[in-house]
Amino acid sequence: MVAIRAETRAAVESLQMRPVMFETTPASRDDSRRALLDELGGCDVVLLLLGAEYGERTERGVSATEDEFNEATGRGIPVIALVQEIPRSPEQDEFVGRVRGTWSEGRFAPTFKDASGVGFAVVRALNAWRQRGVTNEHQAAALERAGRLAVGSGQPGQSHTGAKARVVIVPILGKLIMDAVMLGEPGLGDSLGMSARTSGLVRHDMALKQKLTADGIEFEAADSRGYEHLRFVVATDGAILAEGAVSGSGMLGSSVIEGPSVRRVVEQSCAFALSTWEQIDRRDDVREVAATVAIPDASMKVYSDVEFTGNSLSMGSMMGSPAVLVSPNPPRVARREDLGSPELVEQLVAEVRHAFLLEGRAR
Repeated sequence: MVAIRAETRAAVESLQMRPVMFETTPASRDDSRRALLDELGGCDVVLLLLGAEYGERTERGVSATEDEFNEATGRGIPVIALVQEIPRSPEQDEFVGRVRGTWSEGRFAPTFKDASGVGFAVVRALNAWRQRGVTNEHQAAALERAGRLAVGSGQPGQSHTGAKARVVIVPILGKLIMDAVMLGEPGLGDSLGMSARTSGLVRHDMALKQKLTADGIEFEAADSRGYEHLRFVVATDGAILAEGAVSGSGMLGSSVIEGPSVRRVVEQSCAFALSTWEQIDRRDDVREVAATVAIPDASMKVYSDVEFTGNSLSMGSMMGSPAVLVSPNPPRVARREDLGSPELVEQLVAEVRHAFLLEGRAR
């Protein structure tokens, strides 16, 4: 099984997923078997490689593989069993039957012949699992959370006299990636705050305050005049909220949303999110995200495709306009590696522009 396990590992890594196995588990003072079983709690799916032999029974009275199977099912973790097309011992046949008998519970057992074919079976099975599972319950939850974060309080006049864009990016996960221990790590807040500055969202002449909340770490940035007031959130589930100034210049500039500035803020927010996940996503869990853009006090704003420097402005009708405009709604789903790409940035900016066009307030 050495060659089969090596090919399986390579296939998993080719999908940008992290394999957890004896070969990759760090040394521990705990019993090696128990340490690996404990690792299952942080896994999204379990792959069982079922060959010819059942294996020696552990102290629990079952083989190590069945021990992993029982641990996973007990924790509610999806299981994919890859069954080798080879004569099996009676005990192994019985175990395969037990696994295949749970089809109605969401587990399935594709087959493979040898090491040359197991990689294809792994990729096909994991892709089917991702399409079936992650894109349903977890995606729906991420879309709903992104929309909720984008709207915020939904009240107008949020102590900001200029125009700003709020970018929200939520991982499609269904679990926390930052716990109380990580939140308490010395210097983590400062490091994340520096990421906000490095991205360009927070200028170096702005004061940046941080505080721990029930949801994670929250930052507030403000200039010395109190004119610009920006908020940032790094949540325990990896969700990112970032804000940036998008006002035009001139006497009426604070009532204008500049398209080029929205593009810049979206790019910077994506950079902030990626930098943040490099620090807190230590298991490389974030693979897909839900992203959207909100404009606070939108009913008092006009969208401009170019930089605005004028002294006259037609606001259009404000009747029925939302206090906070969120677009796209529902949020757009994207791969982590596409975050910040020109294509995705342009899509998000175009959605914001289109929303203002529908409101009759784009110039």
